[in-house]
Amino acid sequence: MIYFIQSGSAGPIKIGYTRDRDSIQKRMYHLQNAQPVELNLIFTIEGTKKDEANLHARFKKYHIRGEWFKASRALLDYVYSLYTVPLKTLLPQTSLFPINLKETLDKTTITYVKTALNETNGSQVKAAELLGIHERSIWHLIRKYKIQIK
Repeated sequence: MIYFIQSGSAGPIKIGYTRDRDSIQKRMYHLQNAQPVELNLIFTIEGTKKDEANLHARFKKYHIRGEWFKASRALLDYVYSLYTVPLKTLLPQTSLFPINLKETLDKTTITYVKTALNETNGSQVKAAELLGIHERSIWHLIRKYKIQIK
């Protein structure tokens, strides 16, 4: 099982592997004890240790340390794309981690917008361009989610 854990709402993402779902809860507990920021399990998919290594190689240029990667647009796009796969193919019938799709999509949207604004020093026009959306759309998202511009 491959898991994606994010530090905070826009921090680095850990791409890890475990043999079973129960191990993820234990890993989250131990990781959280060493983190001042809340960790969030953002997604899990079936996979092997080799699949994990392939993901690490795929996102190598965003590597920070260990299994942690910068929450780059490419990595966020990949994780976000997992949400478009029918959930029944990704999650077993009795999931320990049921997701609230609206909440998850809202968090993902906020993360994208905040990251784009940070990378463009608060420029809404440049952030919209970076995200590939119209500048009016980013204006609406900023107001909808009450995103603070620094």
